[in-house]
Amino acid sequence: MNLTKVQISELMHKYAERENGLHNLRLLSQAKEQSKSGTPLFGKDGAFHRVLEDFLNAAMEGEMDSHLHSEKMSGNRRLT
Repeated sequence: MNLTKVQISELMHKYAERENGLHNLRLLSQAKEQSKSGTPLFGKDGAFHRVLEDFLNAAMEGEMDSHLHSEKMSGNRRLT
């Protein structure tokens, strides 16, 4: 069975959606349990710790990409 790049991309996207869905269900279940027990949701062991960490890392990565792109466009030879 030979798959095109588009078909492979679509399959990977569907797999990621399914995995994200399962992850979200586990996250919501964990948040519900922690809320019931009075455990902080955003602490080191909180249900939303990983979500916040991923969000902040993605934001910093976007800022760095933007900065490097603008440096490259300005002709900064250190980046070439």
